[in-house]
Amino acid sequence: MKKSIPIIVCIIFIATLCLEINAGAFITAERKANERYSGEPLAVKSLDPVFAFYPDSSLIDFSFLLSPPAGKFGFVKTGEDGHFYFGDSGKRARFWGVVITQEHIDIPKARVSEIVQTLARAGVNIVRFHAMDNRAGEEYGLVRRSIIEEGYPHQNDSRHFNPDYLNRLDYWIAECKKRGIYVYLVLRGYRTFREGDGVPSADKLKRAARPYAMFDKRLIELQKEYARKLLVEHVNPYTGLSYANDPAVAAIEIFNEDSLFMRPWMWQNMVEPYLTRFQRLWNEWLKEKYGSTEQLRRAWTNVRGECALAEDESLKKKNIRLPKMNLESYGEALNANYTDPLRSPVRRHDAAAFAIALQMKYLNEMKKFLHQIGVKVPVTGVVDSTVVADTYTVGKVLDFTAENAYYEHPIFLPGQTWKSKAFYKNVNYIKDWGVWSLMPFIARYHWADCPVGVREWATCWPNEFRATSILEMAGYARLQDLDLLTYFAYYT
Repeated sequence: MKKSIPIIVCIIFIATLCLEINAGAFITAERKANERYSGEPLAVKSLDPVFAFYPDSSLIDFSFLLSPPAGKFGFVKTGEDGHFYFGDSGKRARFWGVVITQEHIDIPKARVSEIVQTLARAGVNIVRFHAMDNRAGEEYGLVRRSIIEEGYPHQNDSRHFNPDYLNRLDYWIAECKKRGIYVYLVLRGYRTFREGDGVPSADKLKRAARPYAMFDKRLIELQKEYARKLLVEHVNPYTGLSYANDPAVAAIEIFNEDSLFMRPWMWQNMVEPYLTRFQRLWNEWLKEKYGSTEQLRRAWTNVRGECALAEDESLKKKNIRLPKMNLESYGEALNANYTDPLRSPVRRHDAAAFAIALQMKYLNEMKKFLHQIGVKVPVTGVVDSTVVADTYTVGKVLDFTAENAYYEHPIFLPGQTWKSKAFYKNVNYIKDWGVWSLMPFIARYHWADCPVGVREWATCWPNEFRATSILEMAGYARLQDLDLLTYFAYYT
């Protein structure tokens, strides 16, 4: 049986044929001037990834869609209608691009220029530079160079930049800007904090210090220091501008995939002294809300006279226990033993409200700080869109929501290494249905008056519909009026 071709593919194919008629008008001057393409009307480098590094994405040169240099229309901002705009022109800003990760940033400059030319020819107008601070780790069997300097005398701290790596990032940004490609920067991706940073138990926090970096005072100070050094104090030698003052930088991601809801099993398993600090914040929040142990006892007593507060617990002692926050069905949560100190519904209800308040405090503090040091562009943070309370904090405080939309993604189990699925569904995600299918999943973080960024998406191999997924995603994004999509990932 023949498979039907999605209508959006037909539309794009027809449009491409129309463009091909006048394709020569769109070839970049750089390609035209290259002797290699003499007599070749389309100036195609190669379409075959087997025989060429960085092959062209199509016969057509789509760089005519770009308006170099990036930033010529002013800084990107969030409009009142919940979409991005270029500040000086008032034009709508929509972004379509790729993610480039830490080891793929760290390449020779000549290759950078060739890749950026390839991306521009594909019509890419934004690159998300991700995990620049990711050294990976011994637990994964490798250690990579990152933007964090690890050589003597900084082998025991994470507060200094590797000058060579930073210079390569500078060159990337300058080359992108030159060709009309904007930049999306991630601040806390996978930074490994060290004892020399003044961080207790640093060797036990793992990469990115999740979720400790959302509430610990010292870890927040270090994040601010990193942001100030990278975005303001450092000046790109190829543009003469700091990143905060360069309108080619379109967006800032404060943190990558972290939240107080994302890893609920950690509420009972934090390392010290962070568990004690988290417990203290919880008790202080209860004190602020209820005022006294007597008021709390009354609030936590149901119509049957059952009380969720144990006899030995009091706000004065600051010993009110944190509940388990593992996700479960609404029915299971509601019908849990009311007096169970770990699963009581009323205790867990207040714990969720506490987490929302604490997380919003962190987001507000970081956003305010970035504005104070001169950041002018929209900022976001990436949480768990499957938890409504999580996405609420970002939609309420930050400038746009940003999430992932992977299809056929390998399984990742807590405390274990990556494990591929034994079987794949091998379905077209345009035709798939259910809460985990692509369209409903993206809708979870499409909040009113807030731009939407699908900052990582892909159909993971093997899937026979993978090749058409890019065209289908473009059509879907246009239909739903999404604001930013960056494919994960472009390997260099």
